[in-house]
Amino acid sequence: MKVMRKLIMLVMVIALMIPAGQAFSADAAKSINVSFAPIHYVINGVDYAPPEGQLGFISSEGHTYVPLRFVANILERTIAWDGATSKVTIAEPVTDGDLEDISAYQDAQEVKNSVIKHVDKKTVTSTAIPVYTRKVTYEFDGQVVEEKAATPGLFYKNSIYVPLRFIYESLGYEITFDLGTYTIETNSAEYAAIVDPNAVLINAKKTACTNEVWAMKSNFDAKAATITAEETAALVVEADALIADCRTDVDAMLDVLSKQLTDAGFSTNIVAKYKLEFDGLEILANSFIKKYRT
Repeated sequence: MKVMRKLIMLVMVIALMIPAGQAFSADAAKSINVSFAPIHYVINGVDYAPPEGQLGFISSEGHTYVPLRFVANILERTIAWDGATSKVTIAEPVTDGDLEDISAYQDAQEVKNSVIKHVDKKTVTSTAIPVYTRKVTYEFDGQVVEEKAATPGLFYKNSIYVPLRFIYESLGYEITFDLGTYTIETNSAEYAAIVDPNAVLINAKKTACTNEVWAMKSNFDAKAATITAEETAALVVEADALIADCRTDVDAMLDVLSKQLTDAGFSTNIVAKYKLEFDGLEILANSFIKKYRT
């Protein structure tokens, strides 16, 4: 009996010597295959990137995991970890200090002059990483949300990674995920209220101009064999006017959108995106009529 008591006491002493942050040894570590994709986190038109060493990844089952603290902060939330209870608390900032810290973090993680392009899947290779799991309680804006048993949070390099939809949707955000560019995009209601109605007008104009450009090409091609010099000159003038009119109309629409976003305190990155799209259309149109210019 004395021997048993001593053994129990020894176990208790050893347990107390283990730091709280390491009291997860019962959760076995394992190796999983993942692909570290160049994920873009776009919020209200602003592209953010996580700190070095905290890239999101896609599991071999196709689940996209994102760094919890990073996403919480760019969604303007504070995050606190209680190691004793394994609880994560994510909440709206309540002090000026919290707001300043989040703002500074967002500024540091914003991708300046971001260019989002299609990603060649061959460049995204699989690699094995060590992770472990443990039972974690997640509280989002005062409400406890249970994680799915099939896709629990993963601890990797002392950070928690969770399925992207788990954190976004738990905070009430709808997202789109473009697998071609690995872009996660979400907008606040206030931002969407400005952008969405303008986007309808801008995209309608883009479609109309695109159709006119292709009709112009067809017109040139149909007359190419028999067209006279005078007719060619007239068609070129007409084409130049079409391109100029489209640019004038689009620039006016983008000026309106830019002012509304600026007045509301939002980024105007989406305006630059639209301008690039119309620049491409203008280049295409000019390429069609280049050989007819004298």
